[in-house]
Amino acid sequence: MKMNLVLELSDTPGQLVSSLDPFRELGANLVSVIHDRSNITDNGNVSVQIAVEGDKDILEKLIDTLENKGMSILKVDGSLKTIKLSTILIGHIIDTDMRDTVDKINALDNITVVGMEIKLNHEEKSSGLITVELPIESKKIFLDKMQEIAKAKGLLLINEI
Repeated sequence: MKMNLVLELSDTPGQLVSSLDPFRELGANLVSVIHDRSNITDNGNVSVQIAVEGDKDILEKLIDTLENKGMSILKVDGSLKTIKLSTILIGHIIDTDMRDTVDKINALDNITVVGMEIKLNHEEKSSGLITVELPIESKKIFLDKMQEIAKAKGLLLINEI
């Protein structure tokens, strides 16, 4: 079985070599590695495209091992790798129209609200836990949008729960 991956690695010496250790350890066969340093991201990372072959079990273990080592997998076989991320809004969240907040989040490309929990108390303020599913590379876009929403609505924002 063949699998294509896109990893995001820190553009520092030795990072590429260390990212390949799990492939060797699990016995996965590297078909190709494309490491193009001409497109460094704002946070100093580069994308690395890797084609690999192995049994289905080995490739599944490889994905788990890479994630457990903290490596960012952007794509698997051309599909965007998604993560779930939760934030909390505190304040007058009901009065500031939670539906509007959800609509603004869902309007972002490839970002979808997948869960929401609201806690009310006997006082005027309440809290809302919002969970979204998004491609890992859209994390900053989402967090920036949440900051913008919280500021516009006078809410306290707690990111990345």
